Amino acid sequence: MREAEFLQTLHFNSLRLDDGSVVNMSVPIVLAIDDEQKALIGESKRVALVDSDDNPIAILSDIEIYKHPKEERIARTWGTTAPGLPYAEEAITNAGNWLIGGDLEKADDVPLSWRMKQHEKVLEDGVLDPETTVVSIFPSPMLYAGPTEVQWHAKARINAGANFYIVGRDPAGMGHPVEKRDLYDADHGKKVLSMAPGLERLNILPFRVAAYDKTQGKMAFFDPSRAQDFLFISGTKMRGLAKNKESPPDGFMCPGGWKVLVDYYDSLSLSGNARLPEKVPV
Repeated sequence: MREAEFLQTLHFNSLRLDDGSVVNMSVPIVLAIDDEQKALIGESKRVALVDSDDNPIAILSDIEIYKHPKEERIARTWGTTAPGLPYAEEAITNAGNWLIGGDLEKADDVPLSWRMKQHEKVLEDGVLDPETTVVSIFPSPMLYAGPTEVQWHAKARINAGANFYIVGRDPAGMGHPVEKRDLYDADHGKKVLSMAPGLERLNILPFRVAAYDKTQGKMAFFDPSRAQDFLFISGTKMRGLAKNKESPPDGFMCPGGWKVLVDYYDSLSLSGNARLPEKVPV
């Protein structure tokens, strides 16, 4: 993004196009560079973008370099500057002090390859009908920026041709990094989506809260009148069970899908202080 686009995204959660129309854009797409890289670029108006192996993948033309307002970017994206925000320290705080934009010509969770293998098992076991189900990936890093980020998720689906978007409780949410509470209101994500500028074409489908129904032995929509019959198993708790070789209640997940998760944690090997997973078996 150029500076004007970056500022529009930060302040208005939208972009005004050349024809005057406005599109939703809640998360800035920017490339940070450090002082040394800025000096190397000098007066050049074109730079090559390379991948992690230094292979050129694109050219950025008619470039502009501008200051990276890190604190403001964090505050406007997450609504707080509290320490410990995921992604913020890695991709913003420790990133370069400059942002570069221009014309582009034609980069604790379970790795994508293992998650895709788990999705395949869900289809193989018939939990979802493989004849009427399309599985596709969305290769965008999670910011956990709540209502701000969920607009980006929805817009990306529109660009891919989707007409409907299912949104659950506290989408892209997280716990407060300092205080013992959720960072965002659990209902604000779906409320913001229902009135976000530029997303009017998308039919928002609020997803009812689901939990494990102990009386039925399967997942079901939560019934507050018999709350004692339901068990909430979060992603964190689920991963903890798999790490410790414990099993969830029968009916929580298809056996094949659960085995993939257990196999992933079994594949972790110690390397210094890091836990590195081996490649997913094909």
